[in-house]
Amino acid sequence: RKLCHEGITSGFTLAHETCFDQGEACSVMRFIENGELSYIQQAPNWLDVKSPSMFFEMSHALQRKKNRPSVISTPITLGQYLSEAVLWVPKWDHAGALLARYDSTMLNLDALCFEKVITREVAAYSVAVEYAKRFVAHLNRIKRPCDLIMEPVPDRILEEPATQDRSHYIFISHFKNEAGTEATLLREMLQGMIREDASHPACYMLDPVFVDIENLNNLGDVKKAVQGSDNILLLLTPGVFHRPWVLVEIGAAVMHGISIVPAIVQRPDMIFEYPDENFYTSLRQGRALKPEDLEVLAREGVSLEDAERAVRAVC
Repeated sequence: RKLCHEGITSGFTLAHETCFDQGEACSVMRFIENGELSYIQQAPNWLDVKSPSMFFEMSHALQRKKNRPSVISTPITLGQYLSEAVLWVPKWDHAGALLARYDSTMLNLDALCFEKVITREVAAYSVAVEYAKRFVAHLNRIKRPCDLIMEPVPDRILEEPATQDRSHYIFISHFKNEAGTEATLLREMLQGMIREDASHPACYMLDPVFVDIENLNNLGDVKKAVQGSDNILLLLTPGVFHRPWVLVEIGAAVMHGISIVPAIVQRPDMIFEYPDENFYTSLRQGRALKPEDLEVLAREGVSLEDAERAVRAVC
């Protein structure tokens, strides 16, 4: 009610009048109440068009030319809306022009008023933030800016986004003594790439790439981080499958159906070899791990059979 009372006004446009021009700063989202309008993009020499009647004369003339510039005209009628982006991005300039073909009325939602009202309502604000993230990601996938988004934001993005229940997009599992430096460098590189791509599903995560650089001493916290990740990047080094923490991490990933992507770390002084049956036998019998490492697995409820299944799932 507050939004309707404070933020919405009614506007009337006469036939052949221009509502807004291409490149003009936008401040309201428009809902068509009645009438008929045309939304036009890539019209030539807009700044030279001095009147609506001149626009229609020019557009008709262009249609008769064989080598006319690309002009896309979309009819806008009752129930349609334009410039939703002004609600969700810091600054929006109209990507086309809107002209009335007949007398038309519109409801105008002021973007600044929308922001003030929505931020006062905690529950509504939370929903709006989540929607805005997905709207902007969808907007960035569209090839050219447009006030009229012809393809609505897909329901799957709104209802079940990839990042909805996740804290991390990638969890980097590794043996610190052998690949600690590589894990840190990969985190910086991958996180930078994600941050630069506004359409990436993890762009808005607080910590899209997780590495245990904090030296967490609680495996329970590490398992929560694994379960809160979309993917596990496992750095393969000679001793990685002899580390109980790694076995717990990939075991949790396998249990919860989280994708594991193995990557071999190559250095002249370090060669990784895939496990053979001798290794699996040794692991199953407990000979591949130190007594204290076996205690870690037991404490975390990971059996040697579970550890073997996890390694086999990766290799």
